[in-house]
Order: sequence, then structure tokens, then C-alpha cells
Amino acid sequence: MLAPPADTDRGLWLAADHLLGGLVRDFDAKHLAIGAPGCDSWLRVHPVSHSRWDVTTQAPRDIWKELQDLSARWRAAGSPSRYRLLFEPDDNQQAVSACGRLSWLLPALRPIDEGSAP
Repeated sequence: MLAPPADTDRGLWLAADHLLGGLVRDFDAKHLAIGAPGCDSWLRVHPVSHSRWDVTTQAPRDIWKELQDLSARWRAAGSPSRYRLLFEPDDNQQAVSACGRLSWLLPALRPIDEGSAP
């Protein structure tokens, strides 16, 4: 079993925010705690020893597997800490790792709400 991602793996957490949508992390928890409020799934990881972890999950969503799969993709992409922004002719914007193996579309821009006239 792979170790849970470190807090310092910021490039991974940025990718997780976009690619594993609907997750929230409890930064006040002593150890890794992530939930998916939309489907009442959650994950808690506690260290048992230097190289072993106790992983507790609540289904239906397998957040641990999703996180481990994304971690493997992130490492295969060279563990990027930075991403390039690509601006496509069709107004799509994409974040891409240097090697191109890890990418995602950014949400469409919404017009600025300038308020309504009284």
C-alpha cells in the first residue's frame, strides 16, 4: 500500500481538487480526513507505524482508491508542482503538467456580476 500523499505534495492536491471533484478535506484533523458530502462518503488515514496506515472509509465512493490512482498518475507525470495554462481557440482553458501526462479543463469563466440597476 502506498503512503497517503504528504501535505507538501501541493501539485497533487491541486490536481485532486480539480480531478476528484466534490471532496472536502478537514485540515483541523490530526491526520488525513477527506469527505464527499454529496454522497456521504469519507476517508480517514492514521499512521500505525513508519510504513503502515490504518485506512477507514465510508462508501459508496472509494476516496482512498481515487486518491491512490491519482497519486500514481501524478508520480508518472514527474510529481509536478507547477502546471502550464493553455488557452484554446474555443475559449477552453486547461492546466497541463510539463510532460503532458496530467491535465484537466478549468471551469468556464462566468461573466462578472455587476449588479442590477435599482
